[in-house]
Amino acid sequence: MNSEKPVIIIITGRGGRLANQFISRVLKNNFKIGRDVLIFERKEGEIKKIGFPPGKQPKTILVVTGLSNISYRALLGKMPSGAYLVLNFDDEESRETKIDRREDIKTITFGFREGADFRAVEINQNGGTNFKINYQGSVVPFWLEKTIDREQIYAALAAVSVGTILGLNLVQMSEFLKEKDKKAI
Repeated sequence: MNSEKPVIIIITGRGGRLANQFISRVLKNNFKIGRDVLIFERKEGEIKKIGFPPGKQPKTILVVTGLSNISYRALLGKMPSGAYLVLNFDDEESRETKIDRREDIKTITFGFREGADFRAVEINQNGGTNFKINYQGSVVPFWLEKTIDREQIYAALAAVSVGTILGLNLVQMSEFLKEKDKKAI
């Protein structure tokens, strides 16, 4: 990545650790974690501590896997102009607060429900889990080793949302998630 400042990714909400693992797995093939991309995982109670310095900001992505309205609103007010907000569309509070978003922040949603930007469909489990991600009319199959639960699919959807923001395509990301990793997810 040829950028002066690294991309900043902040992950918060239920399932944040898992989302962090999947995002790192998707990005590590094209970016140096720590040099090109900085990933921070924050618990909901730590949101008030997050701040952004004044001036020109690096590309900032906030991934909200699910949290309370109060925490969401506190963080939304602090985000720099031009940031990306990646929301779990299936989380009712996140879905409702999408309406309250700032116009200078780009919002992307993921989930199982109709209306999500990145939507998991046709989920099958047979010695592993395969599903398809529907995004803007493109439907790409994904395969994850072992039988997994909804939280892992949410983490994969969050990772694909972030990867798309950073210019990766769905087919690439499907391969990155399919690759056998030495570290278990």
